[in-house]
Amino acid sequence: MLRDEIKLQKMIRSPYVLPLLATVDLDPNNPMMVTEFMDQGTLYDYLAKKRRGEPVAIEVTTVQVAWVIANALLDLHRQNIIHRDVKSLKVLLSSKHGVKLSGIASARTVHGLMTHDVGTTTWMAPEVLRIDYEEVAAYGTPADIYSFGVVLTELDTGDEPYAADFWRSHSDITARVRAGTLRPSMGPNCAPWLRELADRCLAFDPAERPTAADIVAILVPHLNDQPAP
Repeated sequence: MLRDEIKLQKMIRSPYVLPLLATVDLDPNNPMMVTEFMDQGTLYDYLAKKRRGEPVAIEVTTVQVAWVIANALLDLHRQNIIHRDVKSLKVLLSSKHGVKLSGIASARTVHGLMTHDVGTTTWMAPEVLRIDYEEVAAYGTPADIYSFGVVLTELDTGDEPYAADFWRSHSDITARVRAGTLRPSMGPNCAPWLRELADRCLAFDPAERPTAADIVAILVPHLNDQPAP
């Protein structure tokens, strides 16, 4: 499994993806990867600190983070690779290297048939959740776009996905997302253009979601106008 990740990581060419610097193969059964050190942890932890009013070493803006993720997905999708596990826990922050998307262990080249049990259900697209454990079904790059939309809700609200539905069980949330009757929401003060983007990314029908290239184009005019999450 790790060797497959290493092989795929070597294929990826993107300044927005956490780079593989070297591999260490002292144990043939347990190769290790050396990547850039991202000293400020994950976006998930960053947002949690902000919620608790704790100090953070660096500040990032909503658009800054969205820009990196969108461009990372653009580069991956152009190389026929689906990330399959886009979430705030895979977005890493560094005082030196900025923002990078990690988590290539879950990525796969696009081949029409993709397994279900990859990723985290909170960020999964409905079409991925509809796949039975014993089966495979077709899904593609739009699944990454849906997960990106979930991250947008985290950036806008500063909270975990579905925090407004805290009273629902995890299985209930999953069932409703799978059926298309529930999706994570933006905050009441969200900028209209950002709300529209999130709505498009979170469309139930994969064909109605924008591509990564579409998202990058939408973000360009807003690169300098968003406050920190």
